[in-house]
Amino acid sequence: MPDTLFWHFDKSSVYSVRSGYKVGKRLDCRVSSSSSTALGTWWNFLWGLKLPNKIIIFIWKACLNWLPTHLNLAKRGMKIDSGCPICRKKLESTGHALWSCTKLKQVCSSSASFLQHLKWAEHIQPVDFLLSCSNILTQSEMKVLCVFLWRIWWRRNLLVHQASSRCDENVVRWALNFVNELREACSLNVTHSISSVQLQQQVVQWCSPVVGIYKVNTDAAIQSAHNRVGIGIMIRDNMGNVMGCSTQVLEACFSPQVAEATAILRGISFAIDSGLLLTVFESDAKVVVDLINSGTAPRDETGTVIADILRLIHSHHFQVSFAPRSANMIAHSLAKLSFSFEDRFYLETYPPCLERLVTADCPV
Repeated sequence: MPDTLFWHFDKSSVYSVRSGYKVGKRLDCRVSSSSSTALGTWWNFLWGLKLPNKIIIFIWKACLNWLPTHLNLAKRGMKIDSGCPICRKKLESTGHALWSCTKLKQVCSSSASFLQHLKWAEHIQPVDFLLSCSNILTQSEMKVLCVFLWRIWWRRNLLVHQASSRCDENVVRWALNFVNELREACSLNVTHSISSVQLQQQVVQWCSPVVGIYKVNTDAAIQSAHNRVGIGIMIRDNMGNVMGCSTQVLEACFSPQVAEATAILRGISFAIDSGLLLTVFESDAKVVVDLINSGTAPRDETGTVIADILRLIHSHHFQVSFAPRSANMIAHSLAKLSFSFEDRFYLETYPPCLERLVTADCPV
């Protein structure tokens, strides 16, 4: 295959003005100051709170001072009184609307003592206030604070736009109840998700090929620290009998996709060398399998390997399909073992440590 230029900053591997602009923006944003590092940590912390998106987005807007308070609207050119529409005593900044308005006191009798010790001075920007809070409060307390601020803004909008009477609730108590209910709901969802995944993993197992056909499973493992790639290959017939297997090690620094594609290529070569031409191939690398089945080698680092795979499968009428990890465990284990075994080839036998996995995969 001739040398090919490709743009590795985009999945399509083709340069576009848009992808070039994104790379330029990333280079411009490489700031090493402690303030930007702290801010990046705060954003990660915020999105990791596992609150509803509407609350996370609200806090994000508040940090950027994007809330449509009367002061912000006046600064943007709207002809509007910049004073607080609730207390009518001070300018309605973000800090005033969410924290220091005197009318808030009647709905903030606190059963959360940590809120009483927080101070939000008028000259402090919202992001600085929340950043300082994240340094002194626990994650659970930060959840309550974020929900509290969101509910305060919700209450403010009801008063301003609807003159609603539904605004006499204790906002702190409401926020505490909301966080507790959310925690219980998340706990139930996690338990259900784990059970579903475990059930799915129990159901999906290795399937034997039809009579007269052999199945080759391949997988790759990477030791990034040592620049090594391990490859595992297992060939079996329709009864689950092992026809051959291999562990191979490459001294290389491959991306996961290149490593998986190389494992498939090595598996095809092993099957051809063993004289097993009526063969199907399985890998748990879905992205690579989809690229192969697309019939076109991509213009990226996997392209040369996939081009070789396409040439072999077209000339021998092979098929490559995806199998989940639970149905590819032997090849996965061989790939891991390769770092200890180095290059080994087995015909009609296999390492004794795989006995349990081989027996479990045999059809009843």
